[in-house]
Amino acid sequence: MAKSYLRYLTRRVVLSVGEVVLSVTLLFGLTTLMAYRKLQGRVAFARYCLNHPCPTSDPPPPAEMRTQIVDLHNLNMPPFERFLTHWVDLVTLEWGYSTAFQAPVARILQGRISTTVEYVLPGIAVAGVLGVVLGLIAALTKNSNWDWSIRLLGYTVIAIPSFVVATSLYMSSLMDSAGFARGLTKPQVASLALAVSLLGNQIRHSRAAVLRERGKAFVRFLHATGAAPVHIGRHILRNATATLAAATLGELLTIVMLNIYVLEYVLNIEGIALASLQAVEAGDVSLAISSTLVLVLGGIAGNLIQDLVLGYLDPRSHSS
Repeated sequence: MAKSYLRYLTRRVVLSVGEVVLSVTLLFGLTTLMAYRKLQGRVAFARYCLNHPCPTSDPPPPAEMRTQIVDLHNLNMPPFERFLTHWVDLVTLEWGYSTAFQAPVARILQGRISTTVEYVLPGIAVAGVLGVVLGLIAALTKNSNWDWSIRLLGYTVIAIPSFVVATSLYMSSLMDSAGFARGLTKPQVASLALAVSLLGNQIRHSRAAVLRERGKAFVRFLHATGAAPVHIGRHILRNATATLAAATLGELLTIVMLNIYVLEYVLNIEGIALASLQAVEAGDVSLAISSTLVLVLGGIAGNLIQDLVLGYLDPRSHSS
């Protein structure tokens, strides 16, 4: 079994490395394309200004403008050599200079990644724990008032957009009246809004996974021996873990990726998603490409963790 899991782990790691190589290659091609588009646009603008009044200060002559941009983006180097340089810069964190923030890209991303992680992880933890507990209670009390109430709660929070939750909590935190939201910081509001957006699906998947286990022989045996409900629930939840992980991890990653853009834009949180949006708006190529690459690598890492967790929890996935 250990050798089987090791082979499974090796295959998944190799696949993830291939995804990283492909992603970096595609982003290199996109960066090169954007550099050539920039070259064409700037040179055309310089040529226009030779015979027409310019709306801004006069640019250098077209030949000098071409030389500046070619040197800036190393377009005079052979493509393969430029590709190797791209990989070296990536590994050494030489990700260029941000024109929007007037600072090295690596320094900007370092602080913003930690800002995003600080509110994402608590939100995932709250939604995960609360969703599993409520889903377990709903499944064990199927068709009772508890079950219908929890299911109604799950469907309700699924229907509420995260920006509505974030805006409501943030406005409440600024009011003088007492309440649980009073005095909350923006990251804390983002964590709660993210938890709410994840909670409904977590309840739904948890309830479905537990219901699949309720009719199995080991549950009937535990009931026959007079086991306590807490003891039965613990055994059911342990057996449902693999099914629950398979149903939620991939979906969770997608929801989180979408919500960080919304939450950071609405609450003006200086995280990596907001930096990506600001870079696109300002035409900051280096920061836009680098921030996108970080998010892509985060998605690949999340999928790898999902595969490894599922392989560990369910040996049948790699026993063949």
